[in-house]
Amino acid sequence: MKHIMGLAMGAALLGGGPAQAQVVDGWGWTIVTPSIARTDILGMHLADLEKRRGRTATRTAAPRARPASVPVSAFAYKPSIAVRKASLDAMLVKARKGDPAGARSLELLMEQGDIIERMGQLLAPVKLRTDNLADAYALWWIVMWNAAQGKSGNPDPVVCTAVRNQVVALLPGQAKLDDADKQRLAEGLLLQALLVEAAIDQAKMPSERAQVAALVRRTVAPMGMDFSAMTLTAKGFVAQ
Repeated sequence: MKHIMGLAMGAALLGGGPAQAQVVDGWGWTIVTPSIARTDILGMHLADLEKRRGRTATRTAAPRARPASVPVSAFAYKPSIAVRKASLDAMLVKARKGDPAGARSLELLMEQGDIIERMGQLLAPVKLRTDNLADAYALWWIVMWNAAQGKSGNPDPVVCTAVRNQVVALLPGQAKLDDADKQRLAEGLLLQALLVEAAIDQAKMPSERAQVAALVRRTVAPMGMDFSAMTLTAKGFVAQ
């Protein structure tokens, strides 16, 4: 997704292989609100779809997510600069304690200006917004899935919309969060996606990409997410 995320935006963040590993395996994984790790709703849903396909003995094309019970607009929020600054400051404090190199990466991001606003401009062509939690989830899922395969890519807007619609259908409760909580979670997801994308793009050797991919898979495993069992299609994620 380097054309969307803007490789230049993250180029200064990551150096050689060890630095990449530090960022990917360090604070970058800790910035997402713990609520995302309580259970892997996407993985559970895909597994359930696969079971139902087996029971009916119909091997049709892509299974569809449940119809959305809430509109996409319900995941939108009004961004607050104060909330953003407090969230970034908290991330820095946490990073400095456990991963000084990762903290410096975040500082470099912040020195480039309002990184969330810049991401918003870059994501517009694929119909994703930074002020919508469902869009942030969609981007995160796509970037993490690609990275787990050792690759990055510039997805079609149709794919982004399909995954966003799955988020809306699978996580309707997230629409009930207040604006501040939506923003904290969404911007954590967006920043993590940016760092992971930068790491995979700057991994030049196959062995380096494999290292980043392994770190991604190891990170999402406790959430119950088995990306090897998923395929990303024009209809979103489907069981492999």
